[in-house]
Amino acid sequence: MLAFAHTKFSTLFIVAYTLYFKILGVSRRQNCYIYPCILASYHIIIDFYCKMYYNNCGFSVVMTTGKTKDIVEKRTGEVMIGLGTIFNMICIVFGGTIGCLAGNRLKGHVQETIMDVTGIAIMMLGIGGTLSQMLTIENGVISTQNTIMMMICLAVGAIIGEFLQIEEKVYLFGEWLKKKSSSSGDNQFVTAFVAASCSACIGAMAIIGAIAEGTTGDHSILFSKGIIDIFIICSMSISLGKGCIFSAIPVGILQGTVTIIAYFAGNFMTDAALSNLSYVGHVLIFCVGLNLIREKQIRVANALPAVVIAIIWGFFL
Repeated sequence: MLAFAHTKFSTLFIVAYTLYFKILGVSRRQNCYIYPCILASYHIIIDFYCKMYYNNCGFSVVMTTGKTKDIVEKRTGEVMIGLGTIFNMICIVFGGTIGCLAGNRLKGHVQETIMDVTGIAIMMLGIGGTLSQMLTIENGVISTQNTIMMMICLAVGAIIGEFLQIEEKVYLFGEWLKKKSSSSGDNQFVTAFVAASCSACIGAMAIIGAIAEGTTGDHSILFSKGIIDIFIICSMSISLGKGCIFSAIPVGILQGTVTIIAYFAGNFMTDAALSNLSYVGHVLIFCVGLNLIREKQIRVANALPAVVIAIIWGFFL
């Protein structure tokens, strides 16, 4: 069992913070203002997290006045809830950081080639996931299933997304992050953020892994997803830049929210809903890869309601 000490958390946090803002190009003067705020937030989050989860998972936690000193003792075989999502976010930041460092040392034509092969790889992931849900084999005959569901969900979801202007709101959030991270000179920042966020968030592993973590404390799915995201985000950030690093934010929000819901509500997803999620989600993943290799862009963010409709379809139809 893991034993955590607050000093180790603090050291890891400060090292990650320094590397992260070094990549973002934040000046020392800006660091003087940003660091105390982030460190204070860190202490608040750790205090809340320990109080809420460690005790629920069978650990004893001792808080001392003025400082957060965690004395964690093994009492059950469970582990802390949320570790998988945190690990996934760290993997994304790590992969994006490595990609940015490598991309700065590669020539333009090499970056373009990496962009193309990354797009093709993501497309193949989308095709494989889609076919696994679409095709069935009975008595040696291959047939398709739920194609009507897929088309209706995509069409209705795209209409809802266009009406809500989801892509525009995502881009506005990306522009805000671009401004706050002093990345005004990075023309690909927002595109990188949107593409990487869609790649990391859309898909069954994010939802299934978060549910498993919330209900049983099993981190294995999200750990596997984190390893996969290292390579995907690293490849994307080589050509698209540091905007990919910030995809850790929506990943944390999505998976963290699902984990919390699952923690209190239990396994609320049916097999049909998860199957539909994987089906439609992998179609959108294919679109993300397609956007990386062609000039005309599909507004994937506007099609995200299709995933929600697919899940609802699995519950009622």
